[in-house]
Amino acid sequence: MRNKLLPLLLLSLATTIAHAQSEGLADSLAADLRMIRQATARHTDLWGLDLYGPLLFIDPETRVAYANEPDSAGLLRPCGSLYAGRLPEEVLTANTATKWGGRTWAMILLPLPKDSTDRTVLLAHELFHCVQPRLHFTGHGGDNGHLDTEKGRVLMRLELEALRDALRATTPDERRSHLTHALAFRTERHRRFPGAAASEHALECNEGLAEYTGQTVASLSADQARAYLIARIDALLGMPTFVRSFAYATLPAYGWLAADTAPDWHRAITDETPITDHLARLFGLTLPDSLPASWVAAYHGDVIIRQESAREADRKSLTDSLRASLVDGPHLTLPLRAMQFSFNPNTLISLGSTLGTVYPQLQLTDLWGTLDVTDGGALISPSWTTITVRAPHTTSPTGAVGSGWRLTLAPGYQIVRRAKDYAVERK
Repeated sequence: MRNKLLPLLLLSLATTIAHAQSEGLADSLAADLRMIRQATARHTDLWGLDLYGPLLFIDPETRVAYANEPDSAGLLRPCGSLYAGRLPEEVLTANTATKWGGRTWAMILLPLPKDSTDRTVLLAHELFHCVQPRLHFTGHGGDNGHLDTEKGRVLMRLELEALRDALRATTPDERRSHLTHALAFRTERHRRFPGAAASEHALECNEGLAEYTGQTVASLSADQARAYLIARIDALLGMPTFVRSFAYATLPAYGWLAADTAPDWHRAITDETPITDHLARLFGLTLPDSLPASWVAAYHGDVIIRQESAREADRKSLTDSLRASLVDGPHLTLPLRAMQFSFNPNTLISLGSTLGTVYPQLQLTDLWGTLDVTDGGALISPSWTTITVRAPHTTSPTGAVGSGWRLTLAPGYQIVRRAKDYAVERK
């Protein structure tokens, strides 16, 4: 009898533990919601509105969701002071703003960061994305493939070195000197790469302002903010690519330094504002017409140039392989009309300003359905109008499967073969 009861007792114990863990998580999330609601209420002057709104916490493994508001379909049921349920499979999961269930949610993946500052910054960052349209920031960030080239990376690293020294400066004159150098490296990068100013601006308006908002809402002391910003620059310098990640470190640092004398510096920025010129005016700086070699040397330029030359040699063999498979070889091209996607910004690989950027893994939805890429990459065009994967191994009326990817078609769409390549079109 004891042997027969043991499995039932274990199942009952597991159910009890799971229920207790669920209740504990719900209580913890309720506390975080109270915290972020109070924090955003203290900073309504930042953007002239309260950032607080619908928040959706997702366990990406189980798709169990907790929210501070119900959804329109009734999938989220009352659970203490929250609402809980299971997110439908067709909804992408990521730290992002997403439209689902009759609302625009700030979606947050679980588990939350253990550090309370990181937790606050993350929640406020994603809440900012929800109100972006009301603040007239409409872009999702440009293609910054130039930041994966040897010269683009050298100039970005020099800017980051100078910006970090500006944060560490102990006198106003020292800070002005480092800021002048940082913006001069930025200006030189924009000179060398036509279109770079606009594409970098687009990402800084999207992710940079969101991150600045998150850090401001966290209400850090001066010493805490300085240490936090320096740590972000250090982390960025250790990342394999700057293409989609630089803005999390650059604009918040410039903004924090500018806020001393111009607390509303961010309110003057629009999708069209030349940020470099705006920052130079705020700091009262005059930038040189050309970049002095001594400024490069002052920030370990010889070491940076040597490291980036070696990286470029390694990168060329990778980009040649990706170009052969995603551009020259047989491939499937899908239009981008109303996409939502999740990806790792630290793994992107640029194929140049005319071809676009490879996302090694991603999940993307659009009008035509869902594309899951787990290996081999997908190429998004510089204009964000198409996405390309290797040619499919098999196709059917409901989708296709290729090397490292799977496509699920929505009703009304089909795969069409054109010579050696494929495309997705409306029926």
